[in-house]
Amino acid sequence: MATLLAETLLPDTIQETTSTKRQRLASLDIVRGFTVALMVFVDEMGSAYPATNHSPWDAVTVADFVMPWFLFMVGTSISLSLHKIKSRGDGTIVVLRRSCKLFALGLLLQGGGWFGNYSYGYNLNELRVCGILNRIGYAYCCAALVEVWIPLRKVHS
Repeated sequence: MATLLAETLLPDTIQETTSTKRQRLASLDIVRGFTVALMVFVDEMGSAYPATNHSPWDAVTVADFVMPWFLFMVGTSISLSLHKIKSRGDGTIVVLRRSCKLFALGLLLQGGGWFGNYSYGYNLNELRVCGILNRIGYAYCCAALVEVWIPLRKVHS
């Protein structure tokens, strides 16, 4: 009803925003939501249900599938999000900037602890260069640079 009311009051504005707005891939959003819900479940309930917690080296549990799903989503969204940037020609700079942001966010979040036990400054013994967000940043950088550097190919029908 709110949409109908908005269309009757501002029809030109609604048409402009819907025509310029890019469509989202619903299946990717569903996988993203499922993965985030699973990540929260595993982090909060892992001690109560050991079968969902991260396993030692000799088994596989549900928690071991969270990061590969994130990497799958990153790889899927690379080709969708970099198409326009690739045609502009500044794809390498955009990819490197995004990768550095992911890497810096990974260092920031795990270097000094979380809010509950945060102390002033960073404990360099706890600082990991290969944290989860750092690894996602590395994988994004490699895959996105390949996507940007491979030229567009026209398909003849």
